Amino acid sequence: MARLKRAPIMIGVFSNLAEEFIRFKRSLGFKYESETKCLSRFCRFSQKRGIVKPEISRSLAEEWISPREGEATSTRSHRITCIRQFAIYLNHLGYEAYVIPEIKGLTRDSFVPYILHANR
Repeated sequence: MARLKRAPIMIGVFSNLAEEFIRFKRSLGFKYESETKCLSRFCRFSQKRGIVKPEISRSLAEEWISPREGEATSTRSHRITCIRQFAIYLNHLGYEAYVIPEIKGLTRDSFVPYILHANR
């Protein structure tokens, strides 16, 4: 029997903005499925920290992206990208939101180029 997937639930001060952001990204053609889960977790995270204004401070952002025990680098990279995009969106709407600088080299590309030479 297949399990039904439930949509992540947004709570707290960022809930409406996160849902609007997801609709916006999807209107641009992005699937935004795993990002929805990430934003749902961020909403719970910020609510647990007592955030009552829809603003992302530098300290909140840095705490959110800090490495977690046993976490893969790619998972952390996804969390950084997700909150970075959300902060950019909030800034465009006029909210104060710290935008995490891009972190180069956090994930390694799995693509390995091979140059094949034809034997002459």
